[in-house]
Amino acid sequence: DWSLRESMSTSRVSTASCVLDGKLFVIGGTDFLIPGVWDDGEYYDTKKDRWTPIAPMKKEREGCAAIALNGMIYVVGGFEITRIPQFAMHFFADVERYDPSTDSWTTLSSMNIGRANCSLTISCGKLVV
Repeated sequence: DWSLRESMSTSRVSTASCVLDGKLFVIGGTDFLIPGVWDDGEYYDTKKDRWTPIAPMKKEREGCAAIALNGMIYVVGGFEITRIPQFAMHFFADVERYDPSTDSWTTLSSMNIGRANCSLTISCGKLVV
């Protein structure tokens, strides 16, 4: 059966999400009603029915992908839209790693090319985009 639970503190679309240690992490994204892209995130604890904010990433991004591996969360790619001086989409190649034990992000080696709205998986212990 479906039932309503606690709402996120920030309305978001075009996010990255993954599960780590039984908690649902929702990261980045945007809200089409409010201009801007988010660099922050939050996690949902199903046992406590509560959302808790996490530290912001190094970069604001939407359309990124996330996955949990070895107790860390990896976020790759994403994009931003600029409207000045003209409309343009900028795709990100960078990778960030979140350490929940310190509530901090580290920038890792970038991908060869920027990607957005992609999938992220693990094969032989390595991230595959």
